Amino acid sequence: MGLMTCPCATSASNPQIVNQISSKSLSGPEIKEISQLLGIQVGKTLDLNRVDQELKRVFLNGKFGDVRIFSEQKKHLNTLFIEGVKLKKVGVVDWSQIDSKILEESGVEKMLSSGQKVEIKELKTVTGRIKSALEDHGYADPNVDYRLVPTSDQDIMDIHFLVDKKDRTIVREIMFKGVDQDIKEGLLSRLRFREGDFFDKAVVEKSSQLLLEYLINNQYPGAKVKWGIEKSETNPNEVLVIFDVSVGTRYRFFFKGNEFLETNTLRSLIGFDLLNQSDATIRIKRTLEDKYRSLGYHFVLVDVDMSPPGKEAIVSVNVQVVEGPKVLVDSVVFDGLWSDSLGNPASLFFENAVGVLKRRIFWEAGIEESTQQFVNNLRERGFLSASVTGPRVFFSDDRKGVQLFYDLQLGNLYEIKKISFKGNSNVPTQSLLEVLPFGVGDTLNRDALKAASEGLKTKIQSSGFLDVKVTVEERTSEVAPGNRIEGTEVVFQIEEGPRYFVGTIQVEGLVRTMEKVVRREIVIQSGEPFDPEKV
Repeated sequence: MGLMTCPCATSASNPQIVNQISSKSLSGPEIKEISQLLGIQVGKTLDLNRVDQELKRVFLNGKFGDVRIFSEQKKHLNTLFIEGVKLKKVGVVDWSQIDSKILEESGVEKMLSSGQKVEIKELKTVTGRIKSALEDHGYADPNVDYRLVPTSDQDIMDIHFLVDKKDRTIVREIMFKGVDQDIKEGLLSRLRFREGDFFDKAVVEKSSQLLLEYLINNQYPGAKVKWGIEKSETNPNEVLVIFDVSVGTRYRFFFKGNEFLETNTLRSLIGFDLLNQSDATIRIKRTLEDKYRSLGYHFVLVDVDMSPPGKEAIVSVNVQVVEGPKVLVDSVVFDGLWSDSLGNPASLFFENAVGVLKRRIFWEAGIEESTQQFVNNLRERGFLSASVTGPRVFFSDDRKGVQLFYDLQLGNLYEIKKISFKGNSNVPTQSLLEVLPFGVGDTLNRDALKAASEGLKTKIQSSGFLDVKVTVEERTSEVAPGNRIEGTEVVFQIEEGPRYFVGTIQVEGLVRTMEKVVRREIVIQSGEPFDPEKV
């Protein structure tokens, strides 16, 4: 409900006198009310600056919506047009003529609530949703309307929704297009409705999904199902439900050699998006091998052959699998200086590994991410320059085990020796220290520093400094020879900015609840520093 002002060109040197006020969308009393709100009077000069300011207030108080102002000058007569809509508060909404299922599906109850301000045209959207939901349940061309009931308060209206469902539509016939008779029988058995049932869009849609699943499970991975309705020529309350089916090419799958993975699992990985490619055999081979390798079968080999359709118009897909052994990670070795405070390096690697690597099962594709997470863990624990190269991979003679060798550069340990704040002239240092998730003597963690900066920002904003900026610096001292611990000072630079205070607190939109009841729950007070969390 935006507000816009478009008066004709005028200026302080060429003031504009309002000779009359008119409107095509507002009644006489409404024109009078909004003219008073905007400070517009017949016979007086039009004050554009005041009109602009008052328009903002009109928008905030919610009495009028979509306000537009423009002028028209004929001869020496200047007419000011004010267009818009008078907003009303919703009182009691009567949904009693609408079934609970229709209310839930249409979502209209969430669109209207007591105390809400609405335009009358918004109610047409509500009736449209109700009508659409009724039609989905087979009610042909239902009448849905509303009645506005005045209350003792002229700004509040009760709303009663009126529904005339008429006769419900019946499914006279179910038709299938694009399939042979033998397939039709199988499709009919999957439907959730029969001829003679009431039409229900949700039930037909669910049946359409079941038909598609049936076709895919019966070797038609490229099948498509669409549905529509046609009204009966003899009875307006009867419809024909028509399913337009495209089965596409039929495929027959043969799997050999698979023991670890069941045939149904492998079959589910071969979708029509693969079968429809010009290099389908290569893509299927790669997909199945990737699946096996993600489970530790590194040496798996898959051969795929697709024969052209024969007399039965069926494409045969032959898949031969040589699974090979499952490969376990026998050991992970790190060559380089290590800190005993970190525990066992191999255990730390597996704790941070991904997929089956976490269970010491070899998965080549997961090595890179697992290695990076291992390094990230070291850096989070204060070894900010930690790095590794590798791994070098060595398989056992029977190919059932593997060893991973890394070169490790652990670097120095960074510890926090001092924490200081610069620029916090209004917020005590002690209260800021209490926000930090770390203290002096802890290892330095850059992710924790970022989180601490956000925590400090929230803390300072709670004192009214909404525009505060917080940055963090690390100041590292020189390290003595042979010492692998670097002391670091953490400095938080703070720019507080202006301080904001709570002004007037207004409560609007109440219909039945007393204002003092609401104010008892408000935890902010006029004059105190503005705290976003309290609001």
